Amino acid sequence: MRRQVGSGWVAAEDRGLLLRLGLGPAYTAALAIPGISPFGLLLTQRSFSPSPEAVKFVEEQKQSLVEKGPKGEQVISDLENWAEGINAYEQTLPEKSRLPHVGLTDAILASHSSARSSETAAAGNCPTRTFSPPWRTSSERLKA
Repeated sequence: MRRQVGSGWVAAEDRGLLLRLGLGPAYTAALAIPGISPFGLLLTQRSFSPSPEAVKFVEEQKQSLVEKGPKGEQVISDLENWAEGINAYEQTLPEKSRLPHVGLTDAILASHSSARSSETAAAGNCPTRTFSPPWRTSSERLKA
């Protein structure tokens, strides 16, 4: 557990700007929207505002993890602890500089974006409903 909290802290410290700019476009990775590149949105500083249905879809992904049994529950715990680490780091910053509160849904989004960038960006497809904590390497994700 402490490792995931620490990983979240380091992610916020090292990649806070990327998190701040990328959470909206990350919905495009989680939803696998054809023809939309989450990193293209990010690099061109374009935003993406998800519909209420898109937010609900991502929130419901927790159930997919629960259905995986103990391994899915562990992923949920890891993602929640990762988000806890981000929030803990953000508390060290002046209030006006902080990210909004990061929760499980945001961690799921980061997981999708991470999986897409490291494993499938060249192919242009996203492994929908495949969840890997963002601190795992590609080879660890494939073994899970």
